[in-house]
Parts: sequence; structure tokens; C-alpha cells
Amino acid sequence: MKTTKKFTAIILSALMAASVFSAVTVSAKTLDGEVTAVSEDLKNDDYMYIILDDGTVEIKTYMGDASEVIIPNTIDGKKVTSIGDEAFYENKNLEKITIPDSVTNIGNAAFSGTAWYENQPDGMVFLGKVLYAYKGIMYGNTNIVIPDGTVSISKNAFCGYLGLTKVTIPSSLKKIGEYAFGSCSSLRDITFSNGLTDIGDKAFYDCYGLTDITLPESVTNIGNNAFEGCSRLKNIVIPDNVIIIGDAAFCNCENLSEITIPNNITNIGKEAFLGTAWYNNQSDGMVFAGKVLYGYKGVMPENTSIEIPFGTISIGNSAFCDCSNLTNVTIPNSVKYIGKRAFRNCTNIDNILIPDSVTAIGDSAFVYCTSIDNVVIPNSVTTIGENIFGHCTSLKNITIPDSITDISYGTFSDCTNLENIAIPDGVTNIGEYAFYGCENLKNINIPNGVKSIKESTFNGCKSLINITIPEKVTNIGDYAFTDCKSLVSLVIPNSVKKIGYRAFENCSALETITIPNSVTSILESAFDGCKNLTIMGYKNSVAENYAKENEINFIELIKKIITGDADENEIVDINDVTYLQRHIAGNKNTDELPLIDESNKDVFESVDLNKDGKLDVQDVTLLQQLIADNKE
Repeated sequence: MKTTKKFTAIILSALMAASVFSAVTVSAKTLDGEVTAVSEDLKNDDYMYIILDDGTVEIKTYMGDASEVIIPNTIDGKKVTSIGDEAFYENKNLEKITIPDSVTNIGNAAFSGTAWYENQPDGMVFLGKVLYAYKGIMYGNTNIVIPDGTVSISKNAFCGYLGLTKVTIPSSLKKIGEYAFGSCSSLRDITFSNGLTDIGDKAFYDCYGLTDITLPESVTNIGNNAFEGCSRLKNIVIPDNVIIIGDAAFCNCENLSEITIPNNITNIGKEAFLGTAWYNNQSDGMVFAGKVLYGYKGVMPENTSIEIPFGTISIGNSAFCDCSNLTNVTIPNSVKYIGKRAFRNCTNIDNILIPDSVTAIGDSAFVYCTSIDNVVIPNSVTTIGENIFGHCTSLKNITIPDSITDISYGTFSDCTNLENIAIPDGVTNIGEYAFYGCENLKNINIPNGVKSIKESTFNGCKSLINITIPEKVTNIGDYAFTDCKSLVSLVIPNSVKKIGYRAFENCSALETITIPNSVTSILESAFDGCKNLTIMGYKNSVAENYAKENEINFIELIKKIITGDADENEIVDINDVTYLQRHIAGNKNTDELPLIDESNKDVFESVDLNKDGKLDVQDVTLLQQLIADNKE
């Protein structure tokens, strides 16, 4: 008898909102041309899974042994769109797998070694509407016609099949996965149909039998290294709807001499056309592809000043990367996007004026621009990438507009001269290492919408005198305030549940920290090196236990008695309802004492809501009503 197990899970992580640009619409996904994870690994029953930045779910690992698995269309209202690399690898009991139409991506070797895969006949293998793989031996001069109804070709599906010479793609196909036809060196003829939107990374890598390609008008994204090494390719017309050409997309296509670039493109990646005849024929200086400033070619003279011509809509990835002789650049009011690493390591630029036409700035755009001392980001900018001003050691002043809601990973890391910064009230996320090593930063405000102080966010902020943690913060991450040597006093709000590993290590001036009962976990070495510290907290709390175990001075706080606060954590919420129900049912503490000390008159009266001298289900009902009234 076969066992059937349906994939069910509750997703516990919030989703990142998609960024939308004006004029040319560019989403958070299309800045990179790929979808990435925005959650840590989550577990439910036999599954590990993640949330992707487009708000959908990827199954990472199946840990069960069922012979039949059925994956639903949605999990907690979010589409399941992807099955990760080796997700079901070597699950030898798996005989049947059913996937929904929402799944458009299946990773490398996701079902290799399963009974299901071993039982498939040679040839094209399908899962739902996804062409998962080609199985078995492929003989020379093979012509593949992909059947209508197929929506995507998975990663590595035909990779390395030297016998493949011709492929016909139907209009139903939307996506060609990473390395799908990589190293198919005999492939000479590929017929695309209108409907294809996404050509994945290395999709046709080293297909040096290709000489001519006509891409359909529906294509919007050409991935990193998509046609790299197609050395016989002579010409390419990029369709008008393409927004992104990825890094090294046509690199080393040495015979590619004719490239037609539409005006819609906002992002051309690093070395996208390096090693092509087209690039080799360009004159030294600024090189343009359509309206994108693709890069600077040749040796840049000392003390160079660049004026980018009006009409340019984008500065490409790595366009001026490592141009240490560049001292001044004028960006026109037509530019909408400044690409990744666009001015990386331009060590002699001392000022940058970003026009109000710019809506997005890519990762590491100004990293290691060590002479920049002042930056104003205009209100038009809605997205700033990771590490954008990292290691800008002369940066003293930065203006962040109200349009920014997310300060990403490492945004200002090692900005050693930054003293003050005003973070807009609308910011809801401050990423890991955002202010790491800002040793002269004295004051900073954390907006009320921020829910987590992440790993090493303020690590090494040696001059930080005080900081207020907002009431919505639930977690203080590992190393969050390590080496904040000027911090004297801190109050942890009642919302915080966890203080991470070495979170306040070497905060040598820290004298007092108030830790509420809401904190249920303080990890190892959280306060190592805080030699003069006194922890203020409540009796029998995690804070008191941590202080005793680590020989830290402890001062007991007097608990506030709040009506309905059954668990005495100074917050009245649904947890108090559960706590009261458990007490009435006779549950005990770990020391075998009742959950609620009914001999304490003040505590007892705070939960005896009907004032009848006993705790029962009527008090539970009144507590539920109290919480509901407080929410209104």
C-alpha cells in the first residue's frame, strides 16, 4: 500500500515588498534578473523551504520517505513556484510526485536517484508543465521539438548533450533555466517562439555551433553568461522588451560584430560584450550600448573629468569600476539607474551629485570611493542596493530621502568618518552590517517600524553614545552592538524575545541594561567584556539567571501589576489567555509551583476579572474580551 503525504507548511517570515521604478518599470527581481531568497530555511514536518523575494516558495529539501508526494498550489496563500537543487535527491522510496502548474522551476538533480526518475523512459522527462531533464543517451544530429504546453526548461536539462543539433521551442515556454543547453557544442539551429520572457544564466554557454539567433519580442531578461563562448555567433538583435542583459551575457562571442540594442534597456551587466568584435571595434573612452553607458574603454588619464551626455538612461554595471584617475563625474537628469559597482573603487572622486531622475542605485555602486565626503540621495530614489557606500572612509554627511524603506546589507559599513545620520521614519528594515565599523557614529535613530536589529548592524560603532530600540523589535542579532565602547545605558523593550550571541560584547562603558521578562533567550557571551555592567530585570527571569551564571551584578525590578497580565511580562495579549487556561487546568512551573501565585493578592486580582474570588473559565472569557477591546 502506498503512502501519500501532502506538502503542508506554515510560513513564518514576512515578505519584502517589490520595488517599482518610475518611467521604465523595473521590479526588485529585474534589477538582478533573478529571484533570491529573503528568508532563512524554514522547517515543517519533512520539508525545508524558503521564501523567495517575489513572495513565492521554494522547496529546498524533503526529509521524509513517502512513496508519493503531492505538492499544493499554495502554502499559506503563497504560490509554490520552485523545487530546489537536489531537493528529493536519492529518496529511493519516492515513486510518484505531483506538482502544481504554479511550479516553473526545478533545480539540478532535484529528483535524481528516486524510484520515480529511474522508472522514467529515456528522452525528455516532464514534471507537470516543466521539462525537467533529458534522460539517457542522445545520438548525433538529434532534433528536439519541445511540446506545446511546456512552460519552462529546468536547470541543466540538456547540458552537455553533444548530439543535439536543433531545438524548436513552443510559444507556451516562458523560461529557459540555468545551463539548460550549456556546452551543447553541436547545437546549430534554435527556433524560438513569441512567449519566452526569461533566458537564464549560462543557458547557451559555450554553444559555439550557433551562428545566428533571432530572439522573440517577448524576451525581457537575458541572464548572466547566457551566450558566453558562442564564438561563431555573428549578429544579435536584442528585442525591444529586454530590460536586462546580464554580466558576461555575450562575453567571448568573438565574431559578434553587429549588436542592435533597444532604448528600453536599463541594465547591462559587467563585461556583457567583452571579447566581442563589436566591443573591440569601439573607440577608447565611454562606450554606449543603446542609451546605456556600458563602460569606459582604455587607459583613463590622470585627473579625468567625465560628463555623461544627456539622454543616457542608465550607467551599466561596473561602468567606471577601478577608474582611480576619475576625479569628477556629471550625471545628467536623464539617468534612471546607476548599476552595480558602477563607480567601485573610484578613489579620487570627492563629490557625487545624484540627479532626481535616478530611481534606483545598484549594489556596491560607490563602494571604496574613499574620497567622497558628502552625498545627497534625491527623493526620486526608492531602492538602494547592498554595500552601496561601504568603505567610503571620508563620508561625513549623507541625506537619505523619505522614499527609502530599506537600508540593505552593509550599506554604510566601514564609513569611519560618518558621525550622524537621520534614518527616515518609513524605514522598516536595517540590514546586517549596515553600519559595521562606523567608529565615529555618535547618534542614530532607529525608526519605529524596524522589527529586528540584525547581525553586526552596529558592530564597531565605538562612538555611539545612546540608542533607543523601538517597541516592535523582537530580536537583537548576533554581534549587533559588539565593540560599541561608548554606550553607557540601554533599555530593552518588552517586545524583544532574544538577545543574540556576543550581541553586546566589549561594550566596555556599558553600566546598566534593563531586560524585560519578554526576553526568553540570551545567547552565550552576549555581554562578555562589559566589566562594569549591571543587569536590571525581574526575579526568576532569564535575565536574572543569565546574570547569576555569568557573575554579573543584578538589580531586581519591581513588577508592574497590569490587569489581565497572567504571565507577568507586562504585555497583555493572547499568550495571557493560554497561560490562564493552563493554570486553571492545573499546569505547573518547572519548580512544580502553580503558574499563577494566587497567594499574591495583587497578581490574583489582576486576573480575577469578574471579582468572584476564584480563577475560572469566566475570567478567561473576560480576558479575551479585554484583549479584543484593547485592539479597537
